Amino acid sequence: MKNFEDYKMTPRQEKFVRLANEWGFTNKITRKQITLLQAHYGIKKPAWLMKNTVFRYERGVYKLPSLLTVEEHIENVVKAFGEEWDERDNEMSKHGY
Repeated sequence: MKNFEDYKMTPRQEKFVRLANEWGFTNKITRKQITLLQAHYGIKKPAWLMKNTVFRYERGVYKLPSLLTVEEHIENVVKAFGEEWDERDNEMSKHGY
C-alpha cells in the first residue's frame, strides 16, 4: 500500500481511531498519547498504526486515518472556510471597512 487514503480499516482499527478522535486526536497522535489511551481503555498497542510507514509522520508521531466520507470531509472544509471568512468580515466591520 503506497497511499494513505487507500487504507481500509478493520472494525477494531476504526474503534481505536474513534477513541482517539473522542480524546481530541484527529490528525496526528504521539506514542505518549497512544500510551494514555491504552492505560485508560485497556486496549492493545495499535501495531497496525505504529509499524506501517504510511502512517508515520515523524519519529514517535503517527497520522490517524479519517473516518469521514469524502462528502463529509468536503463539507467540513467548506464550513471551516466560510467561518474563517465570517470572522474576517466581522473584524473588518469593527474597523470601519
